[in-house]
Amino acid sequence: MRESEQAIYDQIERQLGRPVTAVMTIDEAATAVMARHRIVRFRNSIMIKTRKPYGQFVPMDKATFDQIAYPLVMGMPTRRINDTFHYLRSTAKDLTANDHFILFGAGTNHQIVWDMEALEVRTDISPDDCVWRSLYAPMHITKPVKFIMDLADGNVELYSDIMQSLAPLIMTKKPDGVIWWAGDGTDSKLAITRALNEIFPGQLSNISVKQLNGGRSNTSLLNGVLGNIAEDSGQVTNAEIYKSIGAHEDFNMHKYHSQKGIEIRGNVHHVFLVDSAPRFYARSLSISRRTHVVPFGHNDKNLAYRLPDNQLGQLVAEMCRYAAAIKHQGYRYEWSGVTHAPKLIAA
Repeated sequence: MRESEQAIYDQIERQLGRPVTAVMTIDEAATAVMARHRIVRFRNSIMIKTRKPYGQFVPMDKATFDQIAYPLVMGMPTRRINDTFHYLRSTAKDLTANDHFILFGAGTNHQIVWDMEALEVRTDISPDDCVWRSLYAPMHITKPVKFIMDLADGNVELYSDIMQSLAPLIMTKKPDGVIWWAGDGTDSKLAITRALNEIFPGQLSNISVKQLNGGRSNTSLLNGVLGNIAEDSGQVTNAEIYKSIGAHEDFNMHKYHSQKGIEIRGNVHHVFLVDSAPRFYARSLSISRRTHVVPFGHNDKNLAYRLPDNQLGQLVAEMCRYAAAIKHQGYRYEWSGVTHAPKLIAA
């Protein structure tokens, strides 16, 4: 409500003989909003906990804040509502220090907090203080996940390679390297991508190497995700950026549609979907050792169905198991011969 509208409102109230309601202070308005909504700070962003489908945290822009605030601060001038938004941006609880925790089983009675640094389950962390969230809790299994084994065509070694390529999504310290899912098994690659987006909704980006090569893509999205999984042409022209994402180092790029620079958080797991092994304009030993090509040849239209919840829970459990195994390996991948086989191609 603008101040001119507030004056008219006050005048009408006086004419009707009703008391003018006192306008809230900024602190009172912030308290009223926080009493109804869970708002936190996370990695220099302000986020709000949604009520559906299972209480995940999403970025909160000014329009969203206005929508939830106006009904709670009736009569407050627009300028002061704006001030309340900025006040919350600097005073809401900061959960950045918890960015290595992920809550599995959010919205269910079986919730587990996974520590992505220690690679173990934590019982001393409040689920409400976890920004990363998944609906699916790890489910105990005694044999390989059928879905992944189908993708591997029953090959136990390839099954292990695929699982190793997934595990860093839930690891803070990751093995060096960029993962390439290569081959004509398009249906297989897209099926596993869909499954991962079911497990981590809104927490994965899809920025291709081609977009990174251009230097002006909306790479700021990488600052707020667990991983980046994208279809790609396999043409690498920017060796420096490729080395950075392979070593999980921060790097600088231009903002989207801007001349200004932005620092991109490098500790993101990258997986790119290609038809054949990636091609490089300039190839070096450092590039070669950061490039891991996992072959996908299984093409089955029947993989288009949505995975049942139990298999998604089993996949989460396997990711946790393989994360712990990679730690035991000294944070290095141990690929089978089938993944070592593809040769890198010079562009």
